[in-house]
Amino acid sequence: MEEIDVVFVVTTHATHGKITLEALKAGKAVFVEKPLTLSLDELREIEDFLSEKGGYFTVGFNRRFSPHTAFLRKFLSRPFQLNYLVDAGKIEEKHWIYSEGGRIIGEAIHFVDYALFLAGGEEPKAFISESGDGGIITLRWPDNSIASITYGTFGGKLKKEEITLMCGGKTVKVEDFKLSYSHKEKFRTRFMDKGQANLIKAFFDGLKDGKPPIPYNEIFISHRLLLPKPDPV
Repeated sequence: MEEIDVVFVVTTHATHGKITLEALKAGKAVFVEKPLTLSLDELREIEDFLSEKGGYFTVGFNRRFSPHTAFLRKFLSRPFQLNYLVDAGKIEEKHWIYSEGGRIIGEAIHFVDYALFLAGGEEPKAFISESGDGGIITLRWPDNSIASITYGTFGGKLKKEEITLMCGGKTVKVEDFKLSYSHKEKFRTRFMDKGQANLIKAFFDGLKDGKPPIPYNEIFISHRLLLPKPDPV
């Protein structure tokens, strides 16, 4: 691995944490698709290693890098109310994701990261109500800011993702990362832009100065909120 500088981890979810930690220990920069890990113990291992030895990595939380997110943030103030509706649809019962953590940690973590980003990385209290393989995640902050994330799996084919932000007497909407608008302004992209290209660019730009595109503590917070906690002894 001496001639390799960067490792992209795009395997199935159960292997992400192990490969990421091994690559970091080998001194490689790592881009890992979400989730980083399915285990709190593995998460602590990665946290401890980075704290003691350092390293450079990021997770594929791309939506915070979308130009539609930049439009939304122009109107952001505290406290805010955020409603994030995801029509994820049904997948095959034998899909591998069900044996590797499920869809909440495997997919809905994207939207928890999004709300966390809007809140400036401040850790919220989380309440999770599961329904089938989806559910509703509610995040609350001390200033009365709240985010409600509906990860729906019973629906049909309308909009895939719809975001509504209410704050400071304003309402802003993002529809499928193609159209965003407030009462007076509108922003549109020709194609759906969820920020993937911007995240990749930020990842490689960050290699030059060692500044990762997503603060590590925010990555760890989003995982701690959703990963299953051990049963009390």
